[in-house]
Amino acid sequence: MFIHLQRGKFVCLPDDYEIRDASLQDISAALNPRFTKEDVAKLDRNHDLSRDLFGKVYLPGYVGLNNLNKTDYVNACMQALAQVKPLRDFFLKFGTQQQQHLKAEDKYSSLALRFGELMRKMWSNQRFKSSVDPHEMIQAISAASNKRFHVGKQAEASAFMSWFLNSIHIGLGGSSKKRSIISKIFQGEIELTIRQRVNVKKAVNNSSQLGKLRYL
Repeated sequence: MFIHLQRGKFVCLPDDYEIRDASLQDISAALNPRFTKEDVAKLDRNHDLSRDLFGKVYLPGYVGLNNLNKTDYVNACMQALAQVKPLRDFFLKFGTQQQQHLKAEDKYSSLALRFGELMRKMWSNQRFKSSVDPHEMIQAISAASNKRFHVGKQAEASAFMSWFLNSIHIGLGGSSKKRSIISKIFQGEIELTIRQRVNVKKAVNNSSQLGKLRYL
């Protein structure tokens, strides 16, 4: 019996037929969690603790990430991004139809896909373990950054965050001219204040004449 890691379907080989059994749904849900709009809307009101297979309680969205040898800076950034509500909601509702528009063979699109998977696992209440292994996320980061950020090499969290957000922006089809969910959230706005240039001589003359009128 085998499971398709992307679709979550169980298949019996070599007979090649799908196995449909309710007892296997927990495995599929833990492997690839799914969220409806109603599920996402309830997240911020949820204070109920969940239990893993070992009976350890955890609060979905606030789970540990395994350190894969000097990848603590990546974990810190992932934990921070998991709490950005509009970003979290976007990737939790990131369905199969949306994923089909991304090219899995493209390193930036693959990075966006892996990030979405990680977010859904972190916020799932049907985990087998109360912690999450970001192994696939780290692999995608290493490939997309040409090993600038990879296992065994420490890096600054600020440098990684800047690179990561820009890469996810590109992976979702964004560019310098086309916006994405990343640019909508993190790009911000610029406030411009315009001041009119004043002619010094005219200003002095006007002020002197005003002074004379007041004096008279």
